Amino acid sequence: MGSPEIATIVHPLEKGQPAARQPERRADPRWPYPVTQLVAFHEEDQSVTKEMLQAVRCHDISLSGISFFLTSPPPLKYCTLVLGRPPYLIFVKAWVVHYEPQSATLREWKIGCQFIEKVESLLSGG
Repeated sequence: MGSPEIATIVHPLEKGQPAARQPERRADPRWPYPVTQLVAFHEEDQSVTKEMLQAVRCHDISLSGISFFLTSPPPLKYCTLVLGRPPYLIFVKAWVVHYEPQSATLREWKIGCQFIEKVESLLSGG
């Protein structure tokens, strides 16, 4: 996807070193992104409401994708992420590419997503 809006999040991070990972799954360099953002899991064509959002601790980000942590495997294959800080928020639809437990206790899972497209906003819940 590599939108200019995603670039505004990634470019300030480029002063540091990209996160090394072998084998590398992403075409673009990934950068540490230790922030909390919002995600809503949904069916492919399902509308997203504010009530569906949950906070997640992010791991890293690139122009083409993001990884973050959940306490269980992802409930659905598609999600919409709210990235950035108010008033500069970016809404991005993504699909889950992979997920893996972070320990034998299965209490934390790292979720890897590929960005699909920018969306204009979330529907008002209510």
